[in-house]
Amino acid sequence: MKLRWFAWCAAVAGLTVLTGLSWGMTGADASRDQMIYTTNSDSDSVSIIDRKTRTVVRTFPVGDYPHHVLHSPDGKFRYVGNTHSDSLTVVDIKTHKPVRVIPDILDPYSFILDPARKFMVVSGTRKGFVEVYDARTFKKLHRIWTGREPNHMIFSRDGTLFLVTNERSRTVSAIDTGTWKLKKQITV
Repeated sequence: MKLRWFAWCAAVAGLTVLTGLSWGMTGADASRDQMIYTTNSDSDSVSIIDRKTRTVVRTFPVGDYPHHVLHSPDGKFRYVGNTHSDSLTVVDIKTHKPVRVIPDILDPYSFILDPARKFMVVSGTRKGFVEVYDARTFKKLHRIWTGREPNHMIFSRDGTLFLVTNERSRTVSAIDTGTWKLKKQITV
């Protein structure tokens, strides 16, 4: 019953849960950052907005169809998922400028760090799977087939369970993070 309730909450909360988790930064650099990054999917760019003045201070091009933004494990960079380019654009939060592109991250529509910040999980929304990467080296470690259009994700507080909503399958996949294997498929 507890797992079904957790899955239901993840499915209902959707983007709200993901957005709350993606803003969790650590480190001194992160606590001083007063900028908001927003992706402009149709123009393949990112705009940076000053939180205090609520004005756009910079817009720059990134890869094809950017969608979500995530902080690096050390809080010094932001990653922009370029969904159709299969890459991440890395942005330095001190300069607010792109510093490099990480290739071969397949379909990074949505992505999240585990609570220990060791793993980055990427939802291959168009592909029907999630992929697990080492959060520092970007080496691909696992691929887990979940369902049609995996999208929003959340880890349990202790990091032992990972949930992903599969929007077109109307399911939530529960994945054991000890084995990175599908533990249960829950219809919602």
